Amino acid sequence: MHHSPTTPFNFVERLRHYEPDQPLTDVPAGPGIFILYDEAGHLRRLVTTQDLRARASYYFHEREAAESLSVARRAAASMDWLTTRSRFETNYAHFLLFRHFFPASYQTLYSLPAPYFLCVTEEAYPQLLVTRTLREDARLLIGPFAWRQTVTEQIDLVNSLLSLRRCDYPIVPHQPYERCLYLQMGSCAAPCDDYAQPAYMARVDDAVALLSGDATPVLAAWMAQRDTSSAALNFEEAMRWQGNIQRLETWLGTRPRFLRGLAALNFVVPQRTKAGLDLFWVREGTLADWARLADPSTEAIEAQLAEWHALPFERPPWPVMRDDLAFITRWLWSREPTPYEFVDDMEEGAARLLAHMADEVDELTEEGAVTELPEGEGP
Repeated sequence: MHHSPTTPFNFVERLRHYEPDQPLTDVPAGPGIFILYDEAGHLRRLVTTQDLRARASYYFHEREAAESLSVARRAAASMDWLTTRSRFETNYAHFLLFRHFFPASYQTLYSLPAPYFLCVTEEAYPQLLVTRTLREDARLLIGPFAWRQTVTEQIDLVNSLLSLRRCDYPIVPHQPYERCLYLQMGSCAAPCDDYAQPAYMARVDDAVALLSGDATPVLAAWMAQRDTSSAALNFEEAMRWQGNIQRLETWLGTRPRFLRGLAALNFVVPQRTKAGLDLFWVREGTLADWARLADPSTEAIEAQLAEWHALPFERPPWPVMRDDLAFITRWLWSREPTPYEFVDDMEEGAARLLAHMADEVDELTEEGAVTELPEGEGP
């Protein structure tokens, strides 16, 4: 297993330096990340590549044969390099190196916005809200979401199915409120009208269950309501329940399975490599550790999972957690294949993780996206 005295993701410590007068063979011919410096020691490029040695040759040993040199090749005076073995490791190392070298501007340079969460508030008459922070009044935070519109759509659906309130002010018993449009249309449970707190909380409990992925009790109750209405020849009411059931089943069928409560956002990202299987452990949305298994087996993976789950965990400060959540959100919502496995059951989880040994090894990008870096801000 890969460990560091201070952090499991010690990418900065793993950097190796290369000067043009060194043998080209000092740089491996494999995938990784390289960092170009100019004569003043300013960082000019931080790029992923499929072949580190080819990049070193291009920038430092092929100048005489080139008819014209790009600005980057003319400025290049030395470089640092770091080998990586998978797409996930490359992307995460690239981000952490950006954060290390540009602590004041990395969020803008890397374009990694904070993710969105669906918040169920903790109050007398809870409501569903959109948030991008860890709210103190949160009973439940569901996510992560890459787009605000996606959260809003889920809130609108759950509110309409359960008639939850949409007003954004606290409800105080026996205080008069104006009758809003939702109350007049009968699409709100109207806690501001009858203050039936236990009845309203039952609806909120159903919302928490649905958003947490436990829809079976709610569906069973709705089906029973439908059948009761149908037996009483109240077909209009039965059709309403059937419509709600169909809407809920459609929503459940299209909803990404990684949308969970933040405390339950615990999964493993498996990455098949040429040397075996790399496992990246995400706990409560934070990248907590990783393991490199050269000869994985179900027993070895299960032992690794047991070791991880036995470790004490404390949520890191919000700035660190925000960065990891933002990175994980980009990974989960990417259009490219992004494997991840929840391991609530260690034996089944280990078997599913081992199955990724049959995956093809991802090819890293030949030349990663280049960002114009502010001169002089780096080391």
